[in-house]
Amino acid sequence: MDLKNYPVSIFQPGVFAKLCMMSRPDTQNKFIAGVDEVGRGALCGPVVSACVCFKHGVKYQLKDSKELSPSKREELFDKIRKDAFYSFGLVREDLIDKLNIFWASQLTFLKSIERFLSVSGL
Repeated sequence: MDLKNYPVSIFQPGVFAKLCMMSRPDTQNKFIAGVDEVGRGALCGPVVSACVCFKHGVKYQLKDSKELSPSKREELFDKIRKDAFYSFGLVREDLIDKLNIFWASQLTFLKSIERFLSVSGL
C-alpha cells in the first residue's frame, strides 16, 4: 500500500495526542485515528507506535493512559480491542541509531498508518 494515494493530514494538537484525519479516495469514508508512540525515552530497545480508530458511534473519554490506574488500563484493554481498528509500527534499535529517535518515531507513525489502512477496511 502506498500512502501517497491517501489524503492523510498528521497534526499534533497537544503534547500527548497525535491525530490523523484520513479519507479513502475510493469512498466517501472519512475518519480520525489517533497515533502515539512508546519507547521514545528508553535508552535501549525499539520504538513502537499504534494507530487506533474507534468504530462508528463508540466514544471513550481518554486522554493519556499514564493517567489511568493499572486496573483501569487493564479493564479498558479488551473493550478498546473490541471497539476499535488498530495497527502497530515498530523500528528496531539499529535503525534508530541511523535515523535518530525523532525520525525513527515518525517512521513508526507511517508504518502504523500504512498497516492500519491495509487491515482496517475503512
